[in-house]
Amino acid sequence: MIRWLGFLLLVVLIPNSAFADPFEFKIFRGKKPIDGMKIEPVPGGVEVISDEPGSYRINVTVEGEFTTPDNSLLSNLAPIPLDGSKGHFKLKVDARGPMTPIVLTEVSAEGNLVQEELQLVTERWETAIHELKNGPQSRHRITPGFGLAFLNYQQTGTEDFSQVSLSAKATYIYFITPRLWNIELNGYGTVLPLSSSVDGLSLKQLGFNARMGYFFWPQEGSLRVGVSGGLFYTSAVSSNNLFGFSGLAGAQFSPTLFKAFSAWDTGSAYLKLVPLFRRSFADREVAAGFGWFHTVFGGRTYSVSFDFSDIRFKPSDTEQIDSRNLVLGGSLSI
Repeated sequence: MIRWLGFLLLVVLIPNSAFADPFEFKIFRGKKPIDGMKIEPVPGGVEVISDEPGSYRINVTVEGEFTTPDNSLLSNLAPIPLDGSKGHFKLKVDARGPMTPIVLTEVSAEGNLVQEELQLVTERWETAIHELKNGPQSRHRITPGFGLAFLNYQQTGTEDFSQVSLSAKATYIYFITPRLWNIELNGYGTVLPLSSSVDGLSLKQLGFNARMGYFFWPQEGSLRVGVSGGLFYTSAVSSNNLFGFSGLAGAQFSPTLFKAFSAWDTGSAYLKLVPLFRRSFADREVAAGFGWFHTVFGGRTYSVSFDFSDIRFKPSDTEQIDSRNLVLGGSLSI
């Protein structure tokens, strides 16, 4: 009974396209597109053909329009039948991996040729093949990483302090519903101080974020936006225990922007706002960052990131702390 209720809940929450096309194919046009031609995958036009046990062939139907009068359109040098005044046509393509070329040729009435190489691409090739063979992939994702952190710290009554250190971070994401809702937990901390403005003195930082996010997925294009909210905690303790802070916490709000540049590469940018309200409305953390994600065959994703954080608050009426961090990092999803 519980399984059936869970299945019905998924049917309600997951977009229909997730069932119709587990690969989510897209077409990227060539550098010199054929004039007067439109082409895109047919929604739900993916056919999984099993020629033998454990072997799958993915057949994708694409359709389009070719409206240049008196010219013809060829696929692999074979004429493509055009229907009606808008030149509607359909093609079946055997997808051979995350990126499959489609070569189309326009032939003018004078016999001139214009050739375009399109790419049928998907970011979910390994995931979808895995699901075909083994069932749905895990909703869990763990991403460990390391970074080089540059700290500038100011506190009333103490000497300004700066430090370069090796930091570690780890992120755990649980996808409540594919593509839409997720829960993210991540933590970071100082692993090894490398140098500081005061010999023999170091500052060890620790931070934790817990948030839930929702992502807006437009019907077309490669741009998507997410918003999340949750809790934030951080502390910073000096090796001589004469400066720093602990137990700094607050609610956070974070908008995120993703842009797919190809089937393999995605860029991201985010902003995080944390009102601290310790003694003033000016107490806050503001953070921002950029990331670049590259997926390799096999589904693993490597990333590099640039993160900046500015914490400012008053622990007392006569004391103020300003802590600024710049982190250049890298990570690998597992």
